[in-house]
Amino acid sequence: MSIVTRVVASAPGMRAILAGTAVRGRRVRAASRAILMSLVVLAAWPVGVGSGRVSAGDPQEVRRLSITEYRDKVKGGFAGQIIGNLFGIPWEGQFTTFSGPKTITFYKEVPSGAFSDDDTFVELVALHALEEHGIDATPRQLAAEWVDHIPRGAVACANFAALENFHRQIWPPDSGRPENNIYYLYIDAQIESDLYGLIAPGLPAAAQEYARRFGSLTNSSDGLLGAVYVATLYSLAFFERDPEKLVTQALAALPPESRYTQAIQAAVTAWKESPGDWRPARQAIARRFYQPGWGPNSGWVLADINGAMVTLALLYGGGDFERTVQIAVQAGFDNDCNAATAGGIVGTMVGFSALPRRWVEPLGEAYYNRTLRGFPQFLSIDDVSERMAKIGLKVVARYGGAEEAGAGELVIPVEPLPVAPYEPPVPEEDVVRHMARPWNPLWEVYGLGFDMGPGLRTEYAGRPNVFVTHPKSTRIPAELRARVSIPSQGHTVLEIGVTNYDQIADCDWVLKVFVDDQLLDERVIRREQGRMKWYDLSYDLTPWAGREVTIRLLNEANGWYYEAGYWSHAEVRTTPEGSGG
Repeated sequence: MSIVTRVVASAPGMRAILAGTAVRGRRVRAASRAILMSLVVLAAWPVGVGSGRVSAGDPQEVRRLSITEYRDKVKGGFAGQIIGNLFGIPWEGQFTTFSGPKTITFYKEVPSGAFSDDDTFVELVALHALEEHGIDATPRQLAAEWVDHIPRGAVACANFAALENFHRQIWPPDSGRPENNIYYLYIDAQIESDLYGLIAPGLPAAAQEYARRFGSLTNSSDGLLGAVYVATLYSLAFFERDPEKLVTQALAALPPESRYTQAIQAAVTAWKESPGDWRPARQAIARRFYQPGWGPNSGWVLADINGAMVTLALLYGGGDFERTVQIAVQAGFDNDCNAATAGGIVGTMVGFSALPRRWVEPLGEAYYNRTLRGFPQFLSIDDVSERMAKIGLKVVARYGGAEEAGAGELVIPVEPLPVAPYEPPVPEEDVVRHMARPWNPLWEVYGLGFDMGPGLRTEYAGRPNVFVTHPKSTRIPAELRARVSIPSQGHTVLEIGVTNYDQIADCDWVLKVFVDDQLLDERVIRREQGRMKWYDLSYDLTPWAGREVTIRLLNEANGWYYEAGYWSHAEVRTTPEGSGG
């Protein structure tokens, strides 16, 4: 049965309608004007009216879930994530052009306990924020918890850029937007939204609201839709055991014009066309949606291609946990993340008590925290799951549900499924061109490669606010370019500070400085006498006084070994004549 069965909704669902959010479902589309008017009236009620109790005369359809079963499903979801993550880690990113071998069927090395990885520890920080600040915690409050608890080297991609943003006082939602986070279409919010479905059993509107609220730390556009999709899958999985119905319902939460939505729909179509063998379906999706290389809109860590792989794993897995995580890993791309997501969803469907023992027993109960500051070194999987469930009980009450006295059951209202708003992505060349703006708006960026994580660093090698570039290839240098008017009076200079990667002795790169087509300087940026060095360089621009010129600073490869360029400053300064400057 579809989650959308009756057009009567609680206040949170109504707020979505009043905000202009479309609602899917045949009955919703057929709703009369009179019913819609009544919904507008209902929308004015406060959230959680009546202390979360459902009266006997309430016309709203409800679902029931025993609290014991809810806790078991939450633990199944969390343990399923851990299992999928540990199973997939040895194969992460190894299969892109083609899927992995059929021989990948179990842990490469059987773990002796669970340990933290970004597929799970970022959720623990979010859980902590909900406990510390309540279920109305803001994105800014969660961002502050990141600063307190997540070391800067512990995360990558959109998470890394977001954490750097927080240290520079750039807060959500700006921290997840393309002008501040070039990885805004990546998988980060998608792999951290499991929690928001687990705390919203059968309440997909609530799950989506949390996913959008907290996913804004790292992502926007299609990257944020990945969080919405996964949170919705988890939320619906408490009551839906059929993967096809589950995926179909969650797909209805996505705007049809989005590339992310199209990737999920293509996965469903490919499954229907080849129901017996997932590999042809996987290849069809890869040919259409995988964009090789590294960039804001390309690479194997994008949310859309990985969301499609999760979908294939769910559909071909058929609700079988082992088969689901095996397909998720063999399908490739960011496959430890995909196995964690798909494993967590099926774990939620079946509950911890139904997970295969051969996968569960190596975990034990201990979760080794090897990452987070200010958290215990060892946590209990059971304890973390119980903490999630406690938050979930509060969310159920907030969104119109209740714990039925004496019955040990949750009474959960059935709500219409809102459709997430569509925000088109920015063309990759525009993201790259403008990414130096937070560092120095004078410069535009061209020819950028995405090895070594280019972008702004709060600090590097003793200097603040360092901008990082990397050549696209051995033939295409990264370039900072500015159009500058040189004053006809005074003394004008270009001043730059550059260095190379400071962790490895033999890495270097070639700096070239051009004014229009004239080469002012060419030198290798490397260590001197075995020590890292900042090169502070100055170039006289007075020969171009009274003219408008194009200045180009090239980070050119010198071989292909840690070729990143680090720029502490690049300024054009004019000193008045006779000032002695």
